[in-house]
Amino acid sequence: MMLKGRVTDKRAIALGVRVQVWYLVNLLLLPGIGFGVVAWKLVQYRRDAEHPFALAFAKGAFYASLLGGGLIFLGCGLMWWFAASASNALAMIVLYFTVMHSTFILWGILNVARAMAGKPIAPLGFDV
Repeated sequence: MMLKGRVTDKRAIALGVRVQVWYLVNLLLLPGIGFGVVAWKLVQYRRDAEHPFALAFAKGAFYASLLGGGLIFLGCGLMWWFAASASNALAMIVLYFTVMHSTFILWGILNVARAMAGKPIAPLGFDV
């Protein structure tokens, strides 16, 4: 499902913004709880199927959460496993975690702005 152009339905815009805000809450304030709410919203929006705009943002937030969590934990784990010394590993892990986490936060902020403007979600930040 690809959305083109702007959406003017205020309810769909509010739902899209809400799920993106929960994505950011997951990253910044309440990890786990925020992810649970994003997953619940995805199930809820799929069941209703009334607002494809909100469903697209829910899918994007859910899959970005999975991708981000996987990349962060897998990358940090591999760095720790293959590092020659613990001090070098710790420096690399802190840098890697900071860069990856910040990237996913910025992606979330971009999509909150796109949802507020009624534009479709930007996969990985690229305009389609």
